[in-house]
Amino acid sequence: MCSGCHRCMDEERDALLQIKDSINSPEGTAFSSWYGEDCCQWEGVQCNASTTRVSSIFFNYRRDPSLLENWYPNATLFAQFKDLEILHLGGNQIAGFTSPEELHSLKHLQQLNLQGNSIENASHLCWGKGALPSLYYLDLSGNNLQGFIPECLCDSLLLKQLILFYNHLHGQISPCLSNMTALQYLDLSSNQFSDSLPTFPFHNLPSIDTLILSKNKFRGKFSFSIFANLSKLSHLEISYNPYLGLETESRTCFPSIKLIELSLAGCNLRKLPRFLSSQNHLKTLDLSDNLLEGNIPSWLMHNATLSSRLTSLDISNNGFYGPLLEDIHLIFPELLYLSASDNGFNGGIPPSFGRLKRLQYLDISGNKLHGEIPYLLTSNMSRLQYLYLHDNNLRGDALPRNLSFLKLEVIHLGNNDFTGNLLDSLYWSLLQSPALPQLRVLSLSGNHLEGQIPHWLCQMRHLETLDLS
Repeated sequence: MCSGCHRCMDEERDALLQIKDSINSPEGTAFSSWYGEDCCQWEGVQCNASTTRVSSIFFNYRRDPSLLENWYPNATLFAQFKDLEILHLGGNQIAGFTSPEELHSLKHLQQLNLQGNSIENASHLCWGKGALPSLYYLDLSGNNLQGFIPECLCDSLLLKQLILFYNHLHGQISPCLSNMTALQYLDLSSNQFSDSLPTFPFHNLPSIDTLILSKNKFRGKFSFSIFANLSKLSHLEISYNPYLGLETESRTCFPSIKLIELSLAGCNLRKLPRFLSSQNHLKTLDLSDNLLEGNIPSWLMHNATLSSRLTSLDISNNGFYGPLLEDIHLIFPELLYLSASDNGFNGGIPPSFGRLKRLQYLDISGNKLHGEIPYLLTSNMSRLQYLYLHDNNLRGDALPRNLSFLKLEVIHLGNNDFTGNLLDSLYWSLLQSPALPQLRVLSLSGNHLEGQIPHWLCQMRHLETLDLS
């Protein structure tokens, strides 16, 4: 074997060593594993196999957080990597670059990740007209960006993914973003945008697939018609925009909109948007934390094309009441996730819930449910991982003898009217096989259980939390 046949370029090795010194200043210890002359073998570095030039740098979260000063890396050092395609510098307390215009020379850079840093001044992101011509992925989330979206970001016309969530951006969405016609993924959530959504020309983003606008302060009337020409849009989140008035009564269909995921949580909805009746491709629907009341509308439940595809439904923290769906396994046969907690549902838990054989997560806590846990729910759901039934009026055995949850990790049955002796509850199940082999959390607090703490609890190797208070 030829030692050193694929050694990296001397100038690139020197630049990496200078970056190491800089990221460790004054007393850090990052990259202590680096040794030898071939930087292509160093941790966090990848090289092109044919040219031996550095092609990828993965330096996320390398700066010691005990170094309280912000880091201002010298962009001149990164300019040495002429064939660099991927640069990840997230979580390193970067507040900006010195000589940022030097990044202009990275003609082949495709991915730039600066998330989780301390960049406030958008001017540090302006690398000059025509800079980074190959860039298609830019992550600036979790910084301290202030003010408006810097227009220099719009110079990257080939950008496909732009991630700006969790900053302090405000005002209107910069109109220049509408020039980025290649954009497929745009996340502006957790900022302070306060303009009217319809004023932004979304129709100029024909390639957009995922649009995340949650947790802002958008205002004014909002209609789904503003997305009517976005035929590729499949994932839309506008949750937690309490000042946005969603239009709910229009029966206009938009056949070009074929959403797969839709989140309308925390939008002060009092009625379900009729728009949903035309969305036959939905797999994920989040309507939680609204002001919805009464029974779930029949037009939603009995839209066979829509309901038969849903895999995730969240209607928690609303004002729904009445009995739970008796034939839920027929209406939503593909459900993996169901949360209907903190409503006013009453009556018993229908046995049909036990026929949701694909279900992995079930939360119907915080309602007015009574009666016993159905036999099918504890014996027929082999894929269930999370079960929340707490804060109801359920009675009987907390852990029935037929219990068999091979994948269950969390079970919360607190604040009900369960009675009996835990010592006997799972004895017969455990004689044959472990009834809860993956259980991490078991909460039975606030019930009427009695007797000794059963010895079989000691057999649960993965148990981390036990609440019998």
